[in-house]
Amino acid sequence: MGINLEHKDFEFEIKVEKIEDLTRHEAISKKYLDGLVDEIKEDEFISNPIIADEESGIVLDGMHRYVAISKLGYSNIPVCFVDYSDPRISVKSWCRLIDNLDLDYLKIFLEEEGFQTENIGLSKMKEIISERELNIILKFSDDEIISIRGFEDLLQLFNTVDNLEKKAIQEGANVTYLSKDNLLKNLSNSKLGVLYPPSRKQDVITAAKSNNYFPTKITRHVLPLRPVGIKIKLELLDKEISVANKILRQNLEEIEIKKKNFDDKKQKSVKKEVISV
Repeated sequence: MGINLEHKDFEFEIKVEKIEDLTRHEAISKKYLDGLVDEIKEDEFISNPIIADEESGIVLDGMHRYVAISKLGYSNIPVCFVDYSDPRISVKSWCRLIDNLDLDYLKIFLEEEGFQTENIGLSKMKEIISERELNIILKFSDDEIISIRGFEDLLQLFNTVDNLEKKAIQEGANVTYLSKDNLLKNLSNSKLGVLYPPSRKQDVITAAKSNNYFPTKITRHVLPLRPVGIKIKLELLDKEISVANKILRQNLEEIEIKKKNFDDKKQKSVKKEVISV
C-alpha cells in the first residue's frame, strides 16, 4: 500500500507498482526515449510518478518514463493512481505548432497525397472543433484555414497527424506541442497550427486493451491536480514491492509533495519534495 492523498474531494494514491500490471495507449518516440533512458540512468532517479487509471492500469501520462524504466531493467515503477471515470479528468489534444515550413510545399504535398481538403472560415473551424468532427484543421492565418476530411476513424486521423508532423520535420521544420488555446495565442502568419478532435476516454481504453496504440503525443490528460517535484531514486525500484511502498510512504509523509492545480494554475502543496532512500 502506498499513500492516499486528497484535495477538494479529488483522491489519488501514490505507490510503487509492477510494470507488468500496467499498459500504455500511445506509441513511443525512439529518439526521445533513448535520451530519457540516458538521463534517468545518469541521474539515478525518476522524476514524478506516472499517472495511471486505478481500475485498468492504463497509463494516462508518462508513457516514455514507463518504457524507459522497463528498458533500464526495472520491474517496478512509481505510479499516481486516479479514478479515470471521474468526470473532472478530461482528455484534450496536443496540437502541433509548426515553424520553418514551406507552406506552399505543404499544400502541394496534400494535393499529391489525395487528401480531401476544403478552405473554411473561422466560424466553420470553431464548429468543427466544437462538434468533434473527424477533421484535421490546418490554420495558416485567420484568412487561410484548411480542413482535411474523409477519415474513417480516429486512429486513421491521428496517424495522419503523425505523418504530417514527420514530413514537416523531414523538411527541416520545428514542431512544438501546445494546448489548443496556447496554440491559437502563439500562431502567427509564418507558422502553421495543426488542430484535431480529442479522443474520448473509451477510445483511450480501447487503444490500450487492443495494443493498437495512438501515435506519440496525441492525448493530453487534464486532471484537477497532480503531484510534481518528486524525485524517486532508482534503488527504491529494486526492492521488494511491499518494502518499496513502505519506504515510499514513510518518505512522503515526511516531505512536501507539490501538486499543480490546473483549475487556477497555481502550485498547491499537501506534502513534500525529494524522496531519497
